[in-house]
Parts: sequence; C-alpha cells; structure tokens
Amino acid sequence: MGMEVYIEYVIIDNLIIDMLVLLCIKATLKLNTKFWKIFLAAIIGTIFACLMPILSLSELALIPIKLALGVAMVLVLAKYSTFKEFLFAYLLLVLYTMLLVGACIVTLMLFGTDIDELKAGYSTEFPVGIVILMVALYVAIVVSIAKYLGRKRNISSYVKSVTLKIGDKLLNINGFVDTGNNLIDPKSGLPVVILSLSCLERFFTSTEIENLMISANKTKNSTFKGVRILKYGTVGGDERQMIVFEADGLCINDQTCEYKTNKFLVGVTYKKFNDAIKYDMLLNPSIL
Repeated sequence: MGMEVYIEYVIIDNLIIDMLVLLCIKATLKLNTKFWKIFLAAIIGTIFACLMPILSLSELALIPIKLALGVAMVLVLAKYSTFKEFLFAYLLLVLYTMLLVGACIVTLMLFGTDIDELKAGYSTEFPVGIVILMVALYVAIVVSIAKYLGRKRNISSYVKSVTLKIGDKLLNINGFVDTGNNLIDPKSGLPVVILSLSCLERFFTSTEIENLMISANKTKNSTFKGVRILKYGTVGGDERQMIVFEADGLCINDQTCEYKTNKFLVGVTYKKFNDAIKYDMLLNPSIL
C-alpha cells in the first residue's frame, strides 16, 4: 500500500508541477500552443519521474537523461520560429522548475516538514492538496508578471515624450499613440488629443481647473482658450460629450526626430490611463 501512495504522489505532483511550469513558459514567451500539447509534455516529464527510482542510476548518469527530457518537453510544447526562441524556452523550463520545486519545499517546511523528511521522499503526512494550491498561486503571480512585462514591451514603442504648451506653462508628459483615437473636431476639422484631468491637476490650481469645467459654454477663460463642449459618437453608437480647449503648441520628441504642431485641440477626460507604462495623453495618429 505504501508503494501505491508513493506512485500516486509522484504522478499527481509531477504532472501538476510540470503543467504549471509549461504554462509559465507559454505566458512568458506568448507561445501559440494548445492545451493538449502542454498536457502531453507534462505527461512525458511525469513518466520519467515515475521511472527514475526504478532505473537506480547515479546522479551523474541522470544528468544527460534529464537534459534530454527537458529538450523533449520543450519540443512537444510548441513550434519555435528560431533556435534562439527554443533555447530561451528551454532555459525558462530549467528556471521555472527550480523556482516551483523550491516553492514546494518552502511551502512544505511552513507546514512543519523538516529537511530530513523531505530527503526521505513522499509521505502521507504531506498536505499535497494545499501545497499544489500554494504553488498554483505562485504560478498565477509569475504569469501576471510575465503578461505585465510583455504588455510593457509591446506598448513602449508607442509612448512618446510630449511637451504641451498651455499659456505660459509647459507640460512635460508621456503620450500614447492610440490608433483607436481618430477623434476629429467637426467644427474646425482639427484632430483631438485626449488629456487626463489628473494630469492637468498637477500643473494647474483647483480654481483654474474648476473654471475650465464650468466655462465650456462661455466665451472667455483666463487660463484656457476656446473652451467648449465637443459632442462625439462611440463605436457602440452612443453620443457623448467632452470638454475641449485650444493649446498653444505640442512637441512630440521621438528617438530620431522632433515634431511640432499647433493645429490640434485638447480634450479632457476623467479617466486615468493605467497601463504597464505611465502616460497621461492619448495622441491622435493623424496629428503626426
């Protein structure tokens, strides 16, 4: 009966850990792979884990077998466009395996398991279900970080350093070139860049901001020029309103060039742009 429990633990632990490791690799590299490939690669790793005690090989002899096993699992996981991508996937397999196995050991020790018990192998005393739950939580954190970093890498090329001139103030902020922002003012035919209200609050007093918000139907404003309400339609067909005003200039600083214009309007939104890279303005592509 003891051997049966041992095999059950080996299968459950290794299958789930291998699948979690492979899911981390998939998320990090954004691999286009199906679930059955992840499961098949995990099965290969689990079979080896079950056979390893039977083989009775030395640790030195197991090294090339483990290396070959890793290669097989990575090859089954997905198709790779370059050898570099395959190599990176293999290195991630090694790294994530070390991290998750270490996380398992630490979690077991938190439940009172000492080092000697861990060296002795599997035991019915181990809270396997809780350990798996904790490791799944670690994986969720790793996947979230991988997605965050991937998102940051993807949008970084669209974020530009912007200097917006409003009266005698220069606002040095980051702007995001939003291909979905095609808002054009029907009255002037000028493109509209969208600025967060929270950004304005960093540069102007609360009184100036309040005057901006209540002067949309008036003709004069001591701080902001040409303040009015712009009506526009959404993709869903809804009609909405936005306060817009005229600024004195906009300078977009790119790595290779500098672009300046004064042919635009600034729209104000209450929305805060929370993304992997901080920015305060949505740039209209037609302004470039």
